[in-house]
Amino acid sequence: FDKAGQHLLGSSGEIVAAVFSGSVREAQQNALAAIGSVPWILLDVHDSAFVPAENLIAAGRQAGTRIAIRLKEAKEIAGLANALQLGVDALVVPCEDEELWQEAVFAKEARATAASTSESLQEEKTVEQLMWATVVSIDTAKSLADRVCVDLIQMLKEGEALLVGSSAKALCFVEGETAVTGLVPPRPFRVNAGPVHSYVSMSDGSTKYLSEIAAGDVVRVVDAAAAAESGSVSERLVAVGRCKIEPRPVVLLSFQTTDGRVGQLFLQVAETVRVRSRQASKSVTELVAGDEILVAMSALGTHVG
Repeated sequence: FDKAGQHLLGSSGEIVAAVFSGSVREAQQNALAAIGSVPWILLDVHDSAFVPAENLIAAGRQAGTRIAIRLKEAKEIAGLANALQLGVDALVVPCEDEELWQEAVFAKEARATAASTSESLQEEKTVEQLMWATVVSIDTAKSLADRVCVDLIQMLKEGEALLVGSSAKALCFVEGETAVTGLVPPRPFRVNAGPVHSYVSMSDGSTKYLSEIAAGDVVRVVDAAAAAESGSVSERLVAVGRCKIEPRPVVLLSFQTTDGRVGQLFLQVAETVRVRSRQASKSVTELVAGDEILVAMSALGTHVG
């Protein structure tokens, strides 16, 4: 260790890491300035390192500098290990602190498991096929439904949607309330997703019943407009802020793909409820039998129970 230069040195005297300590603000500022000039940065600050860790991870990923944080308390581990859904590259733990060691090892194993699961799910997602399906019928349900509005904590762009359906193997692109209809103001954080029994696609590739969705759950927000043009799914993961369940009239939308697979979903009879058709975004009140809508079909089940 080169105390004067605050550097960790390798066996040949080369600089392996730059060490930054002291106040959070000063250490972060100096560390950011060193990004790209050293292989590693070690942050050793008095207070919580979570916020500077996020900033350093974001900058370091682009420049090729890896980030290590010296731990002070066990409560910091989970946040640091998963910051920006990436985590820091290393946690520096005092040899004599057995509790910190155990917590750090647990966090490492948990992150490895999550990474393995994510890779597995990404492979399974390749089974998901985007295709056009023909609307076979649109029938008014004979009772009111307990309809769920999913309000997200981020704004939706025009054409972004949730994947929803009565079967986890046949999901439709139900778009957010971003359109200006003239009847009600847009709610560009909301998806009117259908009744409580419907499935919705979650961040990990599984599905949940809409009745089970709660604040903090993370769903897949997919770009239906881009998918209609490219045939591939562009998505981001967004947390749910709240769900509103209210009795509303609904229609049963049944569809069939060109290879004979069928699916259905119930949607509220409202101008603001829209799906992706061949032409553009289309309100459920304008759909007729024979229209084509974009769907995501899968041969794999994604829901247990």
